[in-house]
Amino acid sequence: MSKSQEAIDSSPRPTQETAAIPGLIADRRVWLVYLLLWAAMAGFSLRANLSDIAHQSEEVATEGAREMFRMILLTRAWNAEHGGVYVAVTEQTQPNPYLQHPRRDLNATDGTRLTMVNPAYMTRQISELAQRNHGTQFHITSLKPIRPANAADEWEKLALQAFEQGVEERYALLPDRDGSGRHLRYMAPLKIVAACMSCHENQGYQIGDIRGGISVDLPFTPIEDATRPIRQQTIAFHLTGFLLVAITGAALLSMLRQRWLNLAASMRAESQARLALEESNQALRQARDAAEAANVAKSAFLANMSHEIRTPLNAITGMAHLIRRGGLHDKQYAQMDKLESASQHLLATINAILDLSKIEAGKFVIEEAEIHIESIVANVQSMLHDRAKSKGLQLAADIAPLPPHLLGDATRLQQALLNYAANAVKFTERGSVVLSVRVESHDDTSALLRFSVSDTGIGVPEATLPRLFNAFEQADNSTTRQFGGTGLGLAITRKIAELMGGQAGADSVPGQGSTFWFSVRLKIGTGPGSPLCSAPQAPAAPDRPALHGRILLAEDEPINREIATLLLSELAACVDTAENGAQAVDMASRCRYDLIVMDIQMPVLDGLQATRQIRRIPHAATTPIIAMTANAFAEDRQHCIEAGMNDFIAKPVNPDVLAATVRHWLEPIPNGRESR
Repeated sequence: MSKSQEAIDSSPRPTQETAAIPGLIADRRVWLVYLLLWAAMAGFSLRANLSDIAHQSEEVATEGAREMFRMILLTRAWNAEHGGVYVAVTEQTQPNPYLQHPRRDLNATDGTRLTMVNPAYMTRQISELAQRNHGTQFHITSLKPIRPANAADEWEKLALQAFEQGVEERYALLPDRDGSGRHLRYMAPLKIVAACMSCHENQGYQIGDIRGGISVDLPFTPIEDATRPIRQQTIAFHLTGFLLVAITGAALLSMLRQRWLNLAASMRAESQARLALEESNQALRQARDAAEAANVAKSAFLANMSHEIRTPLNAITGMAHLIRRGGLHDKQYAQMDKLESASQHLLATINAILDLSKIEAGKFVIEEAEIHIESIVANVQSMLHDRAKSKGLQLAADIAPLPPHLLGDATRLQQALLNYAANAVKFTERGSVVLSVRVESHDDTSALLRFSVSDTGIGVPEATLPRLFNAFEQADNSTTRQFGGTGLGLAITRKIAELMGGQAGADSVPGQGSTFWFSVRLKIGTGPGSPLCSAPQAPAAPDRPALHGRILLAEDEPINREIATLLLSELAACVDTAENGAQAVDMASRCRYDLIVMDIQMPVLDGLQATRQIRRIPHAATTPIIAMTANAFAEDRQHCIEAGMNDFIAKPVNPDVLAATVRHWLEPIPNGRESR
């Protein structure tokens, strides 16, 4: 055992409290920090709300004072326009000794003694009445008053000086003189108008000059009393919210802590059981570390998983192909069918997992080329024909008239439709399966197509339908046991539909059948100039003339190298082999090859680096190089092309695909097989 392993094994085992429970939950002192933070937030919110109420109250009082000031100005203006008004002399309204006017005092025809009330005298009279009745006071003042009692106090002097500098108004909340409350003091300037000149012209004023101002003292306590219920409600709301959240949070934290304690106890018991076998314990810790690393690099993990599974799977399918071609009796044919069916099922599962991973990672590329919907539907029918026939099912298609020159990804459309159709055949014991295509809407640039597959199968309960399109979901566990499947097909179909601007869904009646549908929005091309992309099909492998040329095969895995050599030799080509990229570069530099088949992951020098070095050899600069690799991602294909390769075949290799690809790059011998 290494020192690092001894250090790991001899380190203190994590306890229930420290290992299983996060410190933010386990330490109740942290809860106090949470409480203080919440109290600070609630206090800040309460202070802000009370401040808003106070500000609004001050605005209301200020606007009230403005309105009073405006009313005083209106009364003064009315008085001035009439040259003053006469009222009866009373105890409260005596002749104004500061008014110099030849007709200040008059006698009415009935002998009533009258005196003239000018604007200033009227303002003073109204102020006295308002103070007696409402506690509100007006004060007309000036820096050069005629009446000594109109002299400005300190606050009014500052306001008058500010008016001289262009300030339009001043106001402030001040404490009452007796300390019983507060009052709002407001002041605005009085400007000389034409009607004022008869009294103030001799003081040197001109129209537009500031004569003085009127201050308004408005009791603020009644406004505070009116807003007290609102403030009390705000305080109560915040206090209730604070207590409710604090109590609920403490309860939730306590419950969560208890659950963590229970989980920790379970983990501790499991850990104690694992301590019986130190080697097993070490393996589990390594597996845990590997799983954590896989979560950090999911795409890399899936790519490596795909490569490691596809490599031996390539050996299985290739060897099965060679054994079948060597001749078998009936029982062995049946056994070989099962072997190949199992390998194809495994490959389909791997491809589904990779597709779902690429979709979730945003790396799923949708191509756009001219497609034939009729060909896609026909391909799906052809793939499922034997399966449907063996169950006595009618497999039909119903395609409505479609716009011409539709552009889309034929491979993904066929994949989505095949997922639906294969499920329909799987879950239908009698009756029919119908593949339908309809145009839901279209314009000059695009068309929304709806693909649907209807069956007369077992149906799906309505409550189960919404979760069927989630990954790894089926109707219930018994469905998986009876019919098999990973539950990925419907999830992938929905994601393909969404990537192509559509949706996916299903309608079903248990015992009567189901209709699964998806929609896609396809662009409409301009005509024959668009490249035509039909759905992928496995190429046929009829007898063809022998090939001319010499092939270099670079493959490090012995079984795969043996299988690939046999498959290539069946094409009557001369095949040389290299066990790594360095050997391939050396052999390509010493011999002229007509075709190079290159694995990617190899020791010493990988296939990409080997290709780059071969491209620097003058006589091999244009030699066709085909990648044959278990790295099946789209980015892997792009890396191969960027390195200088000409074509790409994914493992496990379909012998017919390999033959068709090799024939594409090598010319056949006109008169049969090449001499060896």
